[in-house]
Amino acid sequence: ALDPHADPPSPADTLRVAAVQTCNFDDGIIRSAAREISDKTAKVVDYIQRAAALGAEIAVFPEMVLTRYDAALIANGTAADISAAEVRIAAACKASKIWAIVGLPKYMPIGEAPTQATCNKNAAWWNTALVFDDKGDKVYRQAKLRCGGPDGQLGQWLDAWQGPKNITSSLQICADAGDPNIVRLPALKGAKVIFDISAESGIDAFTKIAPYEAQYMARAHESGSYLVQANVGATKSPGPAGGLGWQLDAQGGSHGNSLVVAPDGNLIIKAPVFG
Repeated sequence: ALDPHADPPSPADTLRVAAVQTCNFDDGIIRSAAREISDKTAKVVDYIQRAAALGAEIAVFPEMVLTRYDAALIANGTAADISAAEVRIAAACKASKIWAIVGLPKYMPIGEAPTQATCNKNAAWWNTALVFDDKGDKVYRQAKLRCGGPDGQLGQWLDAWQGPKNITSSLQICADAGDPNIVRLPALKGAKVIFDISAESGIDAFTKIAPYEAQYMARAHESGSYLVQANVGATKSPGPAGGLGWQLDAQGGSHGNSLVVAPDGNLIIKAPVFG
């Protein structure tokens, strides 16, 4: 219980979550989009199984976890690649009896022209968060609503949805956290948990890291909701003298610090930068 003098919540009122802070591959292999998606899907499936073994009822993965947050790589992926990944993830959720939220692109049908609501000209995809339930069914998908990097089409819908234990929940994707209404409007519909997936700036963007955390604390406090964020970790690689260093290039990842925030705005737990 957050209040040490309050009665502990009953199991029916308790939700155990796993914020899965994945990292990019550090093996030096330059993967095609198809292989990146396939290899990352294997990693997601592994962590779904591990989260379930730890007793989590929902596993939350970062933004564009299947492709990296890289415009060129995303552009070279296909709807077939993502469809196959979704089938594998759905099967893992069903087998492990766990929910999952996964960041992945949704490609436009071939020949369909990008709309005016786009971040990058001719980018024929949406940056989305897809929710799988513990039966392997896809129950909700939301597209990113604000530009924040190599994004494609902007989302045109926002809603609350029923998550594990029928808890009303909401979603935001990275830069969406900068608009309080993306949390406030679902909260007015009864959302009690905000799930955030992100691939924020790298660890060299020192001036951004504290404001990132502050905005998540603000979103939880002003909406009276719990907030669960899964951000990409920083990628370690061999240093010049054989020790451990870190990459700051496109495959270097983000700055980690995935977190869970209480409805009063206080941090419950935060992950480290790496791992």
